[in-house]
Amino acid sequence: MSTQLASLMAQGSRFLKWWLGELVDCVPTQLRGLFGRDSQKLWILIADKTVIFEHLKGKTVQWLGNLDLSQTSPAAQGDTAREIINAANLRSAEVVVRLPRDNLLRRTVDLPSPALENLREVLTFEMDRHTPFESNEVYFDYRVVGHDNEHKRIKVDLLVVTKDIANHAISLVSDWGLQPDRLALTSNPDEDEGFNLLPSISEGGRKRPSLRISALVGAAVCGLLAVALYLPLAQKQDQLAAQEATLNRVRAEAAEADRLTKRVAEITERRNFVMNEKRSQFTAIELLNEVTDVLPDNTWVLQFARRGERMTISGYSIKPSSLIALLEQSDMLSKVSFSSPVMADPRVGRERFNISASVRLRDAK
Repeated sequence: MSTQLASLMAQGSRFLKWWLGELVDCVPTQLRGLFGRDSQKLWILIADKTVIFEHLKGKTVQWLGNLDLSQTSPAAQGDTAREIINAANLRSAEVVVRLPRDNLLRRTVDLPSPALENLREVLTFEMDRHTPFESNEVYFDYRVVGHDNEHKRIKVDLLVVTKDIANHAISLVSDWGLQPDRLALTSNPDEDEGFNLLPSISEGGRKRPSLRISALVGAAVCGLLAVALYLPLAQKQDQLAAQEATLNRVRAEAAEADRLTKRVAEITERRNFVMNEKRSQFTAIELLNEVTDVLPDNTWVLQFARRGERMTISGYSIKPSSLIALLEQSDMLSKVSFSSPVMADPRVGRERFNISASVRLRDAK
């Protein structure tokens, strides 16, 4: 029995090796890197009316061809694009769709260090503060480029593209039979900064290698099941051990799902806290309107600033001493005082003042 079993196992091993070799050409492009294929990229730069195809291997760039979008029909454009791609034999290469710099918005954002833990959620929530767009109008990606441990701040390199521009580029490439792996800003191999603006990445977080691994494991399981058809009943014990391993994996996945559920609840709670804090603060526009309404017409304000809970104003007035009482009457301000002595300025016939005050919370009595 042991000789027969060894023979069957050897046959099964040869079959599995052949089957996996054939599988490589059938799996998606994203999985082929797991089988040791060399790294190649098909660069597609989509400008206003021109598409440029390039082949990148290592740091060597080879021009493949251009496509004029203004002079041909969509069908002819697709034929030309497929002809360029097929001639280069790059069906297994990573497809990188590149956008011109003037189609993208790039900002350096300064945030508190605690935001690092849920950075994508914070950037989504604050998108309208740092860009002219709402979060539902764009795809974005980011990199942390600086840490200020003393002041507990971080600097984030934020790259944003409108959904209209991104979806047009993705749709164009998809019509040519290609599935983009990345949507990025890339000028040359030395400036590839790793951004990826694809919707599945920008809206759902970073790439998830677990999906690739799961697909590969699933393919391997299918191969093992095929081999199992040739094994005698003596292998039932090995099959039971494999089932126990699967059960343990399912238990681990269930524990991970429970952990992620708790994590989502924590993120939601923190987001609600940030929203409540934001609602409780008077905006700069509201404060400026309040000061404008309170101060008399014979008073000129030259500077208006707010830093945290402190507001400062400076300017000229005929009677600065009356301004303290006027500002104290505001529901938005408290602890109003001169931050420096009042100085007469004969050039304008008024006295120069500097006043500071504490800004109340919106619901404070």
